[in-house]
Amino acid sequence: MKIGTRLIFGFLAILVFYAITITLEFIGLGNINDTMNNITDKQIPKVIVSNNLIDQFNANMILTRNLVMLNEKQAIDNEVKKIAEQRKSFDKSFDSLSKMMTDDKGKELLQNIKKVQAEFRPIVNKVREFALKNMDAEA
Repeated sequence: MKIGTRLIFGFLAILVFYAITITLEFIGLGNINDTMNNITDKQIPKVIVSNNLIDQFNANMILTRNLVMLNEKQAIDNEVKKIAEQRKSFDKSFDSLSKMMTDDKGKELLQNIKKVQAEFRPIVNKVREFALKNMDAEA
């Protein structure tokens, strides 16, 4: 084989490997793009709503604590209104998150939250009742 023929075959082999490498890179970039779209379009909104739920829960507990600490009827009534608004906001966010959940693990976690919430809300309601009657020690 002549040197020119060998050089041409060598150059063609490099071009074939280069074409294969470029093809694999495009496939990899497509997979990365799909993953990024999944994260930004599906996962991050769930995280945002979940963080809002946590913030609303914490705000509700702070309002309940304030309710126990207050003695003035006007201030207590204001806190009760804020708690009612906070619960509506929590329920709205929870429903929104429920609609976003598509996998079984997420649905199971939401069911656990509902279960704990069903056990927890009556206790908070009792604390609220005691606070409304200025029975702070019982609350």
